[in-house]
Amino acid sequence: HRVIERSLWRIADALVAVSHSQAEAISRYHRIPRERIRVIWNGVNEPVRLSSAIPFERPLPPGVPIIASVSTLITQKGLGHLLEAARLILDSGERFVIVVAGDGPLHQKLIARAAELGLDECVRFIGWVPQAVNRLLPACDIFVQSSLWEAMSIVVLEAMAVGKAMVVTAVGENPRVVIQGETGLLVPPADPAALARALTTVIRDPELRTRLGNAARASYLSQFTVAHMATEYEKLYLELAGAST
Repeated sequence: HRVIERSLWRIADALVAVSHSQAEAISRYHRIPRERIRVIWNGVNEPVRLSSAIPFERPLPPGVPIIASVSTLITQKGLGHLLEAARLILDSGERFVIVVAGDGPLHQKLIARAAELGLDECVRFIGWVPQAVNRLLPACDIFVQSSLWEAMSIVVLEAMAVGKAMVVTAVGENPRVVIQGETGLLVPPADPAALARALTTVIRDPELRTRLGNAARASYLSQFTVAHMATEYEKLYLELAGAST
């Protein structure tokens, strides 16, 4: 595949990456001049809020901030660090519930680790939730992503579309997509203490949650809709068509 891709990129009229970090990685891997690669950000559909029940084994405590994590349960997503952060938050006396939606090879190990850390009451693993963006995210107060690496994270865009306060790691395109302190909070990857501090900040401040969520929603509408993505590709197609005439 590497040989084929290194041969074919030379004959393409345009090369597109979905993030600057991906463009840099592709450029290095295939030895492509960076100026040959365009970046067009992904867009996501406007959420359609569904009221169908979410499979919680136990009712969520009323009035407690709900934090949602939506991902495949693999090493990349850094969920072990999220559990360590949860223990630190719990030790500080804060009340909260983290709902982890998703499945994967680490599912049982993460459940065991949460039990080992004494997190049974404040961390819920609910498995894979179909249409989580329409069912789970609207029901939560905060979105968290603890990934160790990403390219252009779709679920971050979905959280923005729903207008949620976000705490995400500064990996991949996240530092360009999320404006620190304005549309969300960025923390270093693999740093449970930093993650705990940022989550504690938004747990304690409902007004901050509202402000971050509203700003994230506005950013989504201006930059990350499917219509905006399609317009950017249309501009590229028209540019290429004009160059060929």
